Amino acid sequence: MLKLLAVSSLATLFGAALITQTDAPAIIKSHVATLHAAKSFKAELMLRKLSGGSPDKETVSYSKDGMFKIESAKSLAVSDGKTVWILNKEANTYTEAPASLARTKESDVWAWAAFFNEEAFKGVKEYSVKGSRNLPGGPATEVSMKLANDKEVSLFIDSKTGVAKGAMNGDWIIIGSNISMSKDAVDAKDFAFAAPAGAKKEEPKPVSGASFADVQKILVANCQGCHNDGNPKGRFSVDSYAGIMRKVTAGDAANSALYRSISGPRPKMPAGGAAPLSKADQDSIAGWINAGAKNE
Repeated sequence: MLKLLAVSSLATLFGAALITQTDAPAIIKSHVATLHAAKSFKAELMLRKLSGGSPDKETVSYSKDGMFKIESAKSLAVSDGKTVWILNKEANTYTEAPASLARTKESDVWAWAAFFNEEAFKGVKEYSVKGSRNLPGGPATEVSMKLANDKEVSLFIDSKTGVAKGAMNGDWIIIGSNISMSKDAVDAKDFAFAAPAGAKKEEPKPVSGASFADVQKILVANCQGCHNDGNPKGRFSVDSYAGIMRKVTAGDAANSALYRSISGPRPKMPAGGAAPLSKADQDSIAGWINAGAKNE
């Protein structure tokens, strides 16, 4: 049984203050270099909430040139390097869009993002090597990372391979097994997508006409309790345009910490067990950001 302390942040919530990869300890540099040098990577992941409950399972397969496949019982994300498909297995619907690595940066697989991006940990401002931890499959070294918003996440670096075998992000602990890397790329056909019988393709929604006032109303209703000028948790407040823009990259919802924290298969926000924002509210926020995140 793993007995680990909970942390309250995700790697997707890096702030503006960045340090270079050269400031990382040797164990992290080795993890990044080994992953990035590989042509393919595969792993089976077990994801468990620190508060308890049944674990979720995922399989991960990466290959260079932007090809990936991340699959769980509820969803599938696959890209052949040109197109990315996201399948909702429960609703039997899927989306199709130009290739993007955004899914490989989500909290469940962030520990291995360096396979595609050797600057994956550039947003870390402080590292702390905590020591050895006994994990399933053998010992690992815990490395705690303090993000620019002063929150912490951890990687568990396998003592034999020098690569992460797990991570602790927010309310989740992720443990990998059957992790393998190769100098050979995976056959591209393994990243082909075939829609299941009866699956409905969801067309991209038109750009939202949401104004800043519309977006702020959503955020105030769902987030103001923890993110206000008097209590700007994570240095984020929904009480003003300036406060909200701390987590927004205008014109790019996919790379905005705000949108990434409220979307995806396991939204971090709202926290405390609150229900995720509705798809309509997520789309409104994404549309406003992609349209330039204007204060109007």
